[in-house]
Amino acid sequence: MTQENLFLNFTKKVSTTKVCELVSSNAKYNPVRLQRAFQKACVENLSNVPSLKWQYFGSEQGVTTTFPATKASSCGSYDNRFRPWYVQSVMPLRKQIVIVIDKSGSMAQTDNSGVSYMELARQAAKTIIDTLNAYDEFAVVDFSTYASVYNNFKISNGGCFSNTFALATPQNKKLVKDYVSGIAASGGTAYASALNMAFTFFGNISSKTPDGTVLSQMAQSTTIKVGSSNKTGTYTAVYNPSDLRNKMASYYYFFLVPGQTTNVPNWSLPHLDIWELGTILTTSLPVYIGGRLVGVAAADMTLEELLVESSYFKPTKFSYSFVINEEGFVLNHPNFPYATDGDPLLVEATLFERDQEFLSVFVSMKSGGSGNKTFVSTRILPAGDSKMYGVREMKVKSTYYWKQIPGTKFSLCLVLADEDAQRVLASQGSLASGTFLYHRFDLVPPTQQCYHGRSFCAKNQSSIALAARSFKDPEIYMSQNTSVSYVRSLMDYMEGKSLHAVNIKPGVKDAAVATYKADELWKAAEADELNRQVFWRYVATEEGLFRIFPGTQMPSNFDPVKRAWYESAQANQGKYVIIPPYRDAASNVSVVTLAKTLMEGRRGEGHKPATDKSIGVMGTDIVTSYFRQVILELYPICNQTSLYKCILIDNAGFVITAEQFVTNPMDAFNKHIAGIEPEIAHRLQTSNILLSQKCANIENALIHETFQILPNQTRFGGTTGYPACQYFELLPVNGTNTYLIVASKQAGSCGSSSPWWCGCNGIGSTTDSAPVYTQDHNPLSGWSTAR
Repeated sequence: MTQENLFLNFTKKVSTTKVCELVSSNAKYNPVRLQRAFQKACVENLSNVPSLKWQYFGSEQGVTTTFPATKASSCGSYDNRFRPWYVQSVMPLRKQIVIVIDKSGSMAQTDNSGVSYMELARQAAKTIIDTLNAYDEFAVVDFSTYASVYNNFKISNGGCFSNTFALATPQNKKLVKDYVSGIAASGGTAYASALNMAFTFFGNISSKTPDGTVLSQMAQSTTIKVGSSNKTGTYTAVYNPSDLRNKMASYYYFFLVPGQTTNVPNWSLPHLDIWELGTILTTSLPVYIGGRLVGVAAADMTLEELLVESSYFKPTKFSYSFVINEEGFVLNHPNFPYATDGDPLLVEATLFERDQEFLSVFVSMKSGGSGNKTFVSTRILPAGDSKMYGVREMKVKSTYYWKQIPGTKFSLCLVLADEDAQRVLASQGSLASGTFLYHRFDLVPPTQQCYHGRSFCAKNQSSIALAARSFKDPEIYMSQNTSVSYVRSLMDYMEGKSLHAVNIKPGVKDAAVATYKADELWKAAEADELNRQVFWRYVATEEGLFRIFPGTQMPSNFDPVKRAWYESAQANQGKYVIIPPYRDAASNVSVVTLAKTLMEGRRGEGHKPATDKSIGVMGTDIVTSYFRQVILELYPICNQTSLYKCILIDNAGFVITAEQFVTNPMDAFNKHIAGIEPEIAHRLQTSNILLSQKCANIENALIHETFQILPNQTRFGGTTGYPACQYFELLPVNGTNTYLIVASKQAGSCGSSSPWWCGCNGIGSTTDSAPVYTQDHNPLSGWSTAR
């Protein structure tokens, strides 16, 4: 394995011929270093498990040895002994920590180096907080003239109050560290109040400054079970203020049991990699020699690669799997993608599996049990981009199968929908020689090449990309770098020159052959005038196959089934779905996407909408300005811009095209009807047409409000309120997920007696309820909507 082979796996330059040593500034003089056997073992591990990321060993002397080697921004500031992975491995029991901080005026004094006692206390407190993992609980008491407990936690965990502990989640730790950073020295010294808060069981404590004897007595009055024996609390005096951080941060040594050893690895909770690999899990094991702790060995894997088989287990539309740990926190669930731009939230599985019947399954999974249970469960499915369109729910009879994953405290659950059969495409044979083009143009470029916008493309030919779900073993696909030889073997298999399936799932080849018909249609459309207004044409299947014309290279982690256009089409089966405009990366212009589901069919039987299932989605990206011209041709009234304004919206109220965005179509991005026409939106809401619904975004702990127009909505006419009093109509665009709003630009004459009374162009008085108009009184009458 060469150094270059690792670039894709590590996102930065690494070397497999070296290890990197981070020596803490607190390390003892001339600390012991590892021999080359460590590097040799790491190389062997990486060869056996290509998905492994960082491997490292932290010693008790403060030296961290990492493999593969990479450039570190700072060495001396990193001390493995104060990191959560080290502390959790050495002391895996859940800890409850109370940090008491003196912020009285005397803390403004400085030590010999000129650092204030207050700053030393802040550093020590934050270092202790850094050692905690999310299983631990903590509280902070600060005091001067008065004592107080920090309780301004924004992330609820069931116990973040002034008299209870808070879980040491990344979010809570950040809140407290930010608070500690702002503590300033002033006021008196109310030791008694502070210690009573921290030790509520001590009753009244003398108001005088407690000396070492009093503090020692307080500590010795507490006991805790460690191993098979009880340990009495201890008190440590710190005479040199500069030693405060190190003395306090090594508190966990108190819990060590002499001679203890373990062969059971410890697994961390999901956390962000400091070297930008995304969300990772750390597995670690303490190392003892002769009963003496010498350090901790650890390794990282990305959450995606570790649980890849569970992530891509989706044999049918309503079947899936998920993984939780012994605390019930979700490690993997189809409804909970971990955020990549912040610390992961810790979420219990019951937030996604909400049925009462699941609770017994949940309890068994947390305890390491196994079993199966059948009941009607709730499926939460995206209605498109969930932040814009929310979710939809379905009730499905399902059987839950669960079991603990060997060697871990993780539990896997398979949820199989009853009577949900997997659709299998009939055998399609093989592609003709020279017709299969894999998207990895950096390895095997197309014979004929061109540029489409700013993208390097195949001329007059589509290409195919395969998502991880297309492979029998997704882990192998994700952990191994694709090579020229692999692309050529894939080509031979697809074109019938080889029977070796190269890790491809059954059905993927048939999908490739079946979708080639689209390639022929796309080529024929090249001579059409419309072609110059279309940037991309594509088709995606449930197996994760993605065919695009003209052919181009896709990102390595691209999964069409998880794209918003795919999910929107699935949520609106049988309709042409129009996705609001966005900036096309290749052309840098505004485009809209048209998509529609592909339904299964049987030879000689035709399409049966009531029973046929979706097998994929077709889509095309069209220049927004051209799309608007199509709308003007279909609805000629929209050309009368001095009299009427036309706005096309989707079934969530998002604007697709409107007159005010003609000059600069990109201004229409993420615009909602409520933002550009609040009076019309208000009327639609009060008429129960534009329905509001709230959706909890668990990733960022926010509540999103989304809107929906029901599919059976018919033509509606109404007026806006005072003072505009404009007449408008909402018209369903047949066969699509969209609605055209045509509004008169002629303002009515509204009386002042009632803000909702209008005399609009002689229509007569109306109320806020939906009015009934005659053909003669309708200012928009005389134009056709049947287009």
